[in-house]
Amino acid sequence: MDSGRCLTLGALADWPVAKHGFRIVVTVGLALGGLGLLALGFVHEHTGYGNVWWRLAIIGLGFGLTMSLLTGAAIAAVSPQEGGLASGISSTTRQIGAVLGVAVLGAIVHSRSSGGASFEAGLNSAFIAAGAVTLVSAVFTGLWLANSNPAKVSAPQAQPTDPPTVTTPS
Repeated sequence: MDSGRCLTLGALADWPVAKHGFRIVVTVGLALGGLGLLALGFVHEHTGYGNVWWRLAIIGLGFGLTMSLLTGAAIAAVSPQEGGLASGISSTTRQIGAVLGVAVLGAIVHSRSSGGASFEAGLNSAFIAAGAVTLVSAVFTGLWLANSNPAKVSAPQAQPTDPPTVTTPS
């Protein structure tokens, strides 16, 4: 999904987040993405485009709801002074996950193909594995993602107005 559509879906997700919080919306997004990936795992070479597009749309909708909101949840969970750090960690984690995901799913396709199965069977196995991992992630997100209550900013500590006195021994 290109970043423009992902940002649009993320912007449209503001009203359910305001009503239900990050946890529910992100969990639903991950569940949709996982179900779409599982459905894509059952596509074969004779499947028409009319039976593929809706699977891709479910994946796009799910991940569009999830990705930008996870960064928002990370930023909302910390103080304003740490917002840049939270955003950077969220982005770095997403990039590492993408690299590892492509490597693992590529290994699944390769191992199935080199084991005598068709490339199609390898792709189906990879999509099913990705869908299963995404659904497990949805469960853990639903259980562990913190509520969307922004961190409280502590008031700055007052500085003493009197200069410190220095005593010297006589």
